Amino acid sequence: RVQHSSLTSHAVTFRVGAVAHQWHLPCWMRFLASWLCACASSGVAAVAASSSAGDGCGKQAPWVPGELTRASVEVPGGAGPSGEALARTFFVSLPPAYELGRRHPVLLFFHGWGMNAEKIAEKDDLGVLGGREGWIVVHAMGMSDVPDSFVVTKDFTWGSWNGSGTVASPGPAGPICAPTTSPEPCYNTCGGCKDHCWWTTCADDVAFVSRLMDELESTLCVDTSRVVASGFSNGGIFLYELASNPVVSSRLAAIAPVAGLPHIGFNRPPATPLFFFGLWGRADTEVPGVHHDGEARQVGPEGATVSKDGYYYTPAKQVVELWAAGLQAQHFETSLDGEQGLDCSGYFPKGSDTGASFPSVVACTWDGAHNWTVSLASRLVVQVLLRSFSAPSPPSAAAPAVRLASGPQRLEAPAAGSFDVSGQIPPTWILGFLFSALFPGAYFAHLGCRRAAAGSKEAAMWSPLLG
Repeated sequence: RVQHSSLTSHAVTFRVGAVAHQWHLPCWMRFLASWLCACASSGVAAVAASSSAGDGCGKQAPWVPGELTRASVEVPGGAGPSGEALARTFFVSLPPAYELGRRHPVLLFFHGWGMNAEKIAEKDDLGVLGGREGWIVVHAMGMSDVPDSFVVTKDFTWGSWNGSGTVASPGPAGPICAPTTSPEPCYNTCGGCKDHCWWTTCADDVAFVSRLMDELESTLCVDTSRVVASGFSNGGIFLYELASNPVVSSRLAAIAPVAGLPHIGFNRPPATPLFFFGLWGRADTEVPGVHHDGEARQVGPEGATVSKDGYYYTPAKQVVELWAAGLQAQHFETSLDGEQGLDCSGYFPKGSDTGASFPSVVACTWDGAHNWTVSLASRLVVQVLLRSFSAPSPPSAAAPAVRLASGPQRLEAPAAGSFDVSGQIPPTWILGFLFSALFPGAYFAHLGCRRAAAGSKEAAMWSPLLG
């Protein structure tokens, strides 16, 4: 199965290409308009949304800002088939500038098979990079419930995640692995494995994540409209399970799998609209996103990619086609383009002004194998995912937010230029003008939310490297 991945730390500067917002406004006013517009559109300060689980705003945080802290929650029925309760572990990193009365976005991270969440949290820089953006970063720990004959160490924990077919073989497309695949330990929570393809815990990890989100919302000041999840390998595979679960999916704004794909037969659409960001290595033979050429090329049932140990995965192209159904593709420009062969595509609603909006789906490939590199993966996740959702949060007493299903909004200073006011004036604009009589700053925010048309690049097809 998937063993350890390398973690490297090279300083790489990354910036998403600017979007051409255009107004005739002074620089400081354009920044103000962008800030206020992003606050309104990003869904900050979701008081009503968080009240069901308990509002932690104003409470003293049980964890020290700027430090990585171990914590746990009790999950009723979390043991899976046995129905027993389980205590589950996670590691919290509060931003250094954490405020009791200001809602903070959350990044949930799920490690790869056999990994140690604490050691990954200390190496992947997500807590540091996310903390600078005001994010609460949580590294969850997978279950290590293997039989006693298998040794659990800090370096290899057998920690795993249940989802997207890992313990559901045979599935809709048959077995998820080849007949010659060597079996992994049958985890204790499974109470017996139906075939030799099962390779993770059978614990109810979706219940764990739901309980974890309840705990965070009741003890911390959380912006429930900006909770996103990322994961590597088995952790990335698990994200598709979260996205397809209506209870948990409705509480997420985005998923970002790195080197993670659902097993064949388990490529399911999200239960609720989510932003999707995926990154796959073209040389990955553990969870291959592409069919490799030459002697190593193997094609499984229904066009599946085949890992070097014989497991069948849904090709990345099929995953993106499902998530981006009905959308138009074009190259998504980043300042890392070409670094280690990085190439990204963005997917937008057909007929939309792609130069003035953020895509609903971003899919990237690079020349790497099955590893998470701090210089590429961590910074891509932070820059594309976190900063796209990082509009500044007003105090928690603000009005309830409206969550947009169209994906994240950019927070950038608009460039000088023309402002198009053609077309019918919506009723909300009239209210905006009336409101601006008392609050002049709102006038500029109201103008900022009307995005000017920007030049868009010619749409491009999905990268041929995923063909």
